[in-house]
Amino acid sequence: MKLGILGGSFDPVHNGHLLMAQYGLEQLGLDRVIFLPAFYPPHKLENKLSSFEHRIKMLELSFDDCEDFEVSSLESMRSGPSYTYDSLQLFTKKYPNAELYFLIGADSLMSLERWYRGEDLLKEFSFAVAPRPGKSREEIMLIIDRLKENYGAKIYLLNSPYVEISSTLIRSRRKVDKSIRYHLPEAVEAYIYEEMLYQKGEKNCIQIPKPSTL
Repeated sequence: MKLGILGGSFDPVHNGHLLMAQYGLEQLGLDRVIFLPAFYPPHKLENKLSSFEHRIKMLELSFDDCEDFEVSSLESMRSGPSYTYDSLQLFTKKYPNAELYFLIGADSLMSLERWYRGEDLLKEFSFAVAPRPGKSREEIMLIIDRLKENYGAKIYLLNSPYVEISSTLIRSRRKVDKSIRYHLPEAVEAYIYEEMLYQKGEKNCIQIPKPSTL
């Protein structure tokens, strides 16, 4: 069995996330892609984040009719920051016979060595990278080749389109009452309006506590 793991805050999930998952599914021959929302994203400590329940619900709505995608609430069962290395270790134990691929954008690839246990991540797990605006495929391949040489990393560059949609952009547009249509699935857009998420001064979020040690 081949599984793709797509982690992130998903605040909110958008069409760029879904395209990455779909291209990964097709090009890597995955059996399914598991979306893994972070409970306490380590790069967003002390920032405001929509509740885990809201983010889970938006993910479920985004691919309600797609059997190839599923959502995991694994991160909510652990305390402390949601480190990718720890999560992938848990997935390895849960699916001991599966071939796992962690899906990331090229922007994340640039800082991967500096992630928590970054060198171990690169040595122990396989990655699939989606291109991002600002870096050509040639530039991305140079980085991939270096990581392969230094760590024996298994990294695959997806042949997917460049997508200039981000959760930050969607939240920013909502705060100034601009349309978010076509940025994300209609069901997610409707949920955001129904729950009044991402409005200026909205209260449907939590403050991420900073742990005493990282």
